[in-house]
Amino acid sequence: MSDRFGVDVPAEGAGLIYVMGPSGAGKDTLLGRLRAMLPPHAPLHIARRSLTRAVQPGGEAHEHVAEAEMDGLLATRELALYWEANGCRYGIRSEELAPLAQGRWVVVNGSRGHWATLHAAAPKALGVLVQADPEVLAQRLARRGREDGAAMALRLQRATSLGAPPGCALVLDNSGPIERCAERFLSWWHSLPVRVPAAALGRPQ
Repeated sequence: MSDRFGVDVPAEGAGLIYVMGPSGAGKDTLLGRLRAMLPPHAPLHIARRSLTRAVQPGGEAHEHVAEAEMDGLLATRELALYWEANGCRYGIRSEELAPLAQGRWVVVNGSRGHWATLHAAAPKALGVLVQADPEVLAQRLARRGREDGAAMALRLQRATSLGAPPGCALVLDNSGPIERCAERFLSWWHSLPVRVPAAALGRPQ
């Protein structure tokens, strides 16, 4: 499978938080914990991904789309972000980024390998790297049981060979309790400037 990445993000990505990290770092768990911790109507939206991989019990609650449906979404330009990795196709529907125009923040669970491309196209986007100790990654991958031993070894090798990408705004260590990682993310988010809706400024959205 090719390694394509498509970007169609408004306003140079202002308000977009792009979460990335190796398999086993706990990105899905972190975002799930954030959903549970955020109060109603918080100005932070966690985008739902569209994947060609089936939904698995206890895994990410993504939108499962067939290969042909993914082709259709691309043809009709309904995806703001699209990438292919690890034998799977991923997309973020444009409607998932609509809160950006309302002055809210949007969190996307993305791919570390495509951060440089996204940041070049959307320089105002903020990157967040989630990582964990190699031993913790190995244990989580083994429990997940998606890959055989050889594939898991390749994932671990890649995870340890790549550091924080240039332009990354925050690095989170998720080796310990998920609450600690989520609290640090929220503390960082609360430190960011408040976004003002374009309509409040009398500007076109």
